[in-house]
Amino acid sequence: MELMIEDLMEEVVERGGSDLHLSTGLPPYIRISGHLTPTDHPPMTADQCQRLIFSMLNNSQRKF
Repeated sequence: MELMIEDLMEEVVERGGSDLHLSTGLPPYIRISGHLTPTDHPPMTADQCQRLIFSMLNNSQRKF
């Protein structure tokens, strides 16, 4: 199953987190009570990170 930004954001809220951190070669991390906590998802590729981030941007934002 393909990871979706909406699912990750829902996980942030459910776990009482404040931030979502995405980085190539690492699983998504959630900041919970000031501490970065890894999710149970596998490490992400550069393509996965880009797809998740670009899914939140409009066309003019994607040009930068």
